[in-house]
Amino acid sequence: MDSFKPSCDFVARTMEDIRSYETAMLRERERANAVLLSRPALFAMSTGGVLLGILNLVRMVWILIAPAACL
Repeated sequence: MDSFKPSCDFVARTMEDIRSYETAMLRERERANAVLLSRPALFAMSTGGVLLGILNLVRMVWILIAPAACL
């Protein structure tokens, strides 16, 4: 097995396929980051966080009010 040498054409084609795959993966990752870091996405996530925070505050207040309402 040590004496086996692949042809230069095979090595060149294989490396070209690997480079094209890596550039495609890099483009896909950049596109995903662009979507996640866009202004509408940040606005939607911030709004969702604020709404969940308000809901949590209402839940905590209701824990204090509910026993008094049951009396």
